[in-house]
Amino acid sequence: MKIKSIWVHTSASRYGTASLIDAWHAHNGWNRKEEFVTAEYPLRHIGYNFVIPNGYARDSRNYLPSLDGTIQLGRQVGEQLAHARGANNNAIAICVVGKDGQFSAKQIVALYGLTLTLMLQHELQVSDVFGHYESAYERSRDTSKTCPDIDMARFR
Repeated sequence: MKIKSIWVHTSASRYGTASLIDAWHAHNGWNRKEEFVTAEYPLRHIGYNFVIPNGYARDSRNYLPSLDGTIQLGRQVGEQLAHARGANNNAIAICVVGKDGQFSAKQIVALYGLTLTLMLQHELQVSDVFGHYESAYERSRDTSKTCPDIDMARFR
């Protein structure tokens, strides 16, 4: 499958990990095809390929520095995603844990590094990188969605 775009999201939460987001997505009724669930990609519901935590795993009081800015796996690259209506095929989705644009320096460095690596691997251009709010579906609605709470023009 040819990857055509990278999409950046925020968790809209002050804490979280790939496994916690997996639980939230299970609550939404999202499921991955069983054939893609492996030892390396064990989460069964998450809609994203990657999650970049902020160091707060289960609450916003207990900071774990070793977790901040790590890159956690969700769905396999090339797998059908569940992250943005109309943009779930031929795409990669990255979720940065945070709310209201509050991200750590480690997260931003990880996001830039991961995005650049994926762009090189999949021969993508800067113009192929989007924020969730830039999806055709979100643009067609009268919405104030700001996900990922990052100025994507500046990010690009």
